Amino acid sequence: MPTKRNIQKEVTDQIIAQLKAGTRPWNQPWEGGKGFAMPKRHSGESYQGINVLLLWSSAAANGFVSPYWMTYNQAKKYGANVRKGEKGSMIVFTKPIQVQDKTSSDPDAKASIYFYKPSTVFNVDQIDGLPEKFAPPVVLTAVANPDERVPAVDTYIANTQASISEDGDKAFYAPGPDKIVMPAFDKFLTAIDFYSTELHELVHWTGHKSRVNRDFKIGEGRKDYAKEELVAEMGAAFLCAELGLESTVREDHASYLANWLTALENDQKFIFQAASAASKAVKFINDLQPVESEASKVA
Repeated sequence: MPTKRNIQKEVTDQIIAQLKAGTRPWNQPWEGGKGFAMPKRHSGESYQGINVLLLWSSAAANGFVSPYWMTYNQAKKYGANVRKGEKGSMIVFTKPIQVQDKTSSDPDAKASIYFYKPSTVFNVDQIDGLPEKFAPPVVLTAVANPDERVPAVDTYIANTQASISEDGDKAFYAPGPDKIVMPAFDKFLTAIDFYSTELHELVHWTGHKSRVNRDFKIGEGRKDYAKEELVAEMGAAFLCAELGLESTVREDHASYLANWLTALENDQKFIFQAASAASKAVKFINDLQPVESEASKVA
């Protein structure tokens, strides 16, 4: 009888190996000054959570150009074929099952628990015979690496109506006054450093109780700041990819790396929870954009 796969452990072990090798899989891969957009289903819908990390990692490892992915059967429905010998990439999805609710005195009470199931998808670069909208492969998204402000990104951030000042000596989000403080734009080495940092703080801002109410606890009322910082770092990377900006790794996160590795080694749910929370934060910010000028959507 085949051994039951532990998908959470497989994915967590992969993330641990990448971190120990010096790669943070939530930062989109870059090649020749151009970078990948968010990975997308054949329908154009963006993948969420842990699947973003899995597909970015696979794209980087295999040199895939297109952001589009589909299953073998989906390719067949388009009248196309996955090339012989091509290896698929794993994604995961959750499936709820009903179990007895042990917190209830009612013996018939049910509760939902979720388990992860794997699925295999192929990049468009591995498939022949797709319709014109998929072929030729989508060109890598041009990366904005400016030395000045980007009006479209400034507008995107302003649309959130977050309280942001640029008069600080460091960047942070203050939950009490519900305010983001940034150093002045010209204090940053590059515009990319400025926007990566501002988007990072904006993800922190989404965690407020009046928004997505994200509050990771580790006991006795203490917050799990390492997990919150990971959510902000991943969320900023996701936003940079959607906005066509190169993301940068915060230097002050070196101190969190050991904590992240420890958490990953002790908790197989850690990276799944953080990636899911990052996607929820990004969705919240995207939903604040005017419908007629959704800066985060790719046609």
